[in-house]
Amino acid sequence: MRYALPPLGIAVTTLLLCSCVGPTGTPPDTRKVYTAADARPDFSDRRTALVPDAIPPGVHVRYAKTDQVIRCARRLAESLVDDELDIYADTVLVQPGAWRVVQGLRPIGDAESRELKLLTPGVSLEEMTESALIGRVLRSEADKTALAQSIESLLREAGPYQVRTLTAAEMTKWWQYTGAEIAEPVFVVASHSGTYAFVFAFDADDRIHVVDELRALPDLD
Repeated sequence: MRYALPPLGIAVTTLLLCSCVGPTGTPPDTRKVYTAADARPDFSDRRTALVPDAIPPGVHVRYAKTDQVIRCARRLAESLVDDELDIYADTVLVQPGAWRVVQGLRPIGDAESRELKLLTPGVSLEEMTESALIGRVLRSEADKTALAQSIESLLREAGPYQVRTLTAAEMTKWWQYTGAEIAEPVFVVASHSGTYAFVFAFDADDRIHVVDELRALPDLD
């Protein structure tokens, strides 16, 4: 791995890695699933970009320990400029939003991959065939390399970006399509131009296992 990052990477990584003071209140319980009705844990040991937004009504969130969040944010920032393929899990779910923007940029979807169908919110099972949102489950190194290179290229073309947590509005939108708890570490890589908002969700081994792109998901409001 190279550590000589270009100016953008340095700026993003510095933002994420500056030391913080320790928590002064009750830290998050990593075993608990939080909702809007729960008391907000203390996140004073995190930098602003890594402090979770308030949980919107109806959304369920599971927080991770701060050291894991910082570690994964650093790895993500570095991987976006350094082609660190090891950051991806053995199986990666490319959700429909991300698949819409990367499909066709490079050959992705070999014999080891399979189609992922996501039921559009508010649509019955009988109508799913016509309205299902399509993603991809990737397993091969070649596919994951193509995915990483495609995302890196799109972000580079869109200009400066930031690695941060999801906003309340982003949690609400993503929740409508995932239907499962939003579990940290999870980040948005948002281009300042507003072109892209890629979601990267990490597993317990600090590896990316879900990728999505919020701008490409239909608005349901």
